[in-house]
Amino acid sequence: MSTNAGCIVIALPFDVLLELVNHLSGADMSNFLSTCKGLHRHLRDESIWHRLCAHYGLRSFTHFRVSSFYVLYTGLLHTYGPLLGLWANDHPFRGNIIEFSLFPGDESDSGGIVGEVWRISDLSSDDERPLLPQYERFLKITFDLPPSLAEYLNPAKLEQAFPICYPNSDIDSDLIDQHLYHLVSIQVIPPSRRGQFLRKYRHTHLHPEFPSPEAPWLDRERGYPRLKMSPLEFDDQKRLVSILPAARLPVMFTSTTSHLKPPSIRFYYSPYPSAEPPHTRYHKPHVPIPLMDTSPVHYYPLRCDATQRVSPDSEEWHISMLTGLWLGYFGQYGTECVYFAWDKGLRRLQAWKITGDYNVPRGVISWEAHAALEEMHGASHLIQDPRLARARRFIGFGTVGDQGFT
Repeated sequence: MSTNAGCIVIALPFDVLLELVNHLSGADMSNFLSTCKGLHRHLRDESIWHRLCAHYGLRSFTHFRVSSFYVLYTGLLHTYGPLLGLWANDHPFRGNIIEFSLFPGDESDSGGIVGEVWRISDLSSDDERPLLPQYERFLKITFDLPPSLAEYLNPAKLEQAFPICYPNSDIDSDLIDQHLYHLVSIQVIPPSRRGQFLRKYRHTHLHPEFPSPEAPWLDRERGYPRLKMSPLEFDDQKRLVSILPAARLPVMFTSTTSHLKPPSIRFYYSPYPSAEPPHTRYHKPHVPIPLMDTSPVHYYPLRCDATQRVSPDSEEWHISMLTGLWLGYFGQYGTECVYFAWDKGLRRLQAWKITGDYNVPRGVISWEAHAALEEMHGASHLIQDPRLARARRFIGFGTVGDQGFT
């Protein structure tokens, strides 16, 4: 910044300067106000940081155990704000979803960013309807540490947020000890060619890439936590699996593929008293094939489109309005999550599996319907439910698979 330009900016009334910095990101605003002493005196002005926190819907820090909006933003939102939203993982066959949201806190629980696992039911139902997921809190990024953690994580009592693991909800709350809380390491992983394979007798099959190169559900505009990237170290198990005896097959293993996947996040837990970290079975739902790779799953940002809902009976309705996340019923496998993607050029709607099963895994197109082949809606002999006697019908095709999707 030239001297003349600096003098002009410093001479601006504070309310005008406030309007200028309101158009900057937190990092850009901090850099701008650090260019000279005249501007630096405004760096910790609460009105500036209040506006930045308000972008996240936070207008009070009462329950966050902090002293200012400046601390709330710099200690929590700037680093971990990009986590907010949905993330889908690459666990073989099943996959899973986590959701991060802001918790403003209350009289009994301090505020922070809360991570919850979607517990999706794998039970079949008589009415063949999908069930809503249950939400299991597994992580909280908070300034308010349990005493057992604060003693060694933050002995200087700095106003800094830390991600901590929550005890499993299956444990009786009366038996929960503060020592069951542990630090969680959130890692940002650079792009990689890590892939998964199914080894059967004499044959090796590439498991569906997740995400695939054309995956429409991947939120490519969302950022990642502002953390230093952690190098990805994984064992290429291709050679090891080749010498396994037939009695050890089938088995899933990890190796490299031709597809470069985007950055991801994963969670490492500090040593835990039990044999495995809490909530492992939620991040890694059970699959009937042994997994050689025991490393944490990778999560990718999942789009959550807010689309207009119009009744299918309306003349304004169009099949493209179905775009977004849906829960579907998949028979013996119960409820699964799919993403409906509209292809305007080919005029087709595709249902991409975000979670999957042993026959048709996550990452696969479950079915697609063609808008050009819509039939007039009226009575359908394929639909037995009288409440759905009138329906729009489209011609398309679906995906089925043998066990293991081979």
